Amino acid sequence: MILVHVDHDRGEVDPLSLQALALARTLGSPVEAALAARDEAEVAEACAVLAEHGADAVHVAAHPGLADYAPQATARSLAHLASTGSPAAVLAAGSARGNEVMAHLGAMLDLPLATDCT
Repeated sequence: MILVHVDHDRGEVDPLSLQALALARTLGSPVEAALAARDEAEVAEACAVLAEHGADAVHVAAHPGLADYAPQATARSLAHLASTGSPAAVLAAGSARGNEVMAHLGAMLDLPLATDCT
């Protein structure tokens, strides 16, 4: 399984996250997307968009404290998914926000992080 962190703003998926999802599909399957939000209703449309773009499953970490950008909390939810799902790789968009979430995730799991690579 390839796990992809999806960044969004109030349910509107960042286009760079869709690019990360497309890259994930070239690496293997299944491809699962993960996003954090205030509640599941906030990201219902985003989940449909992710399914249209090839996500085999979408995981939502929902909590009122996640209404705004919360990189450490988002990374904690990814760490939980990574520890229970054993993904072959975890990807995120190469944006400042994606890199920050992945840096927290790498620190939490004591794993290396590669950014700004082609």
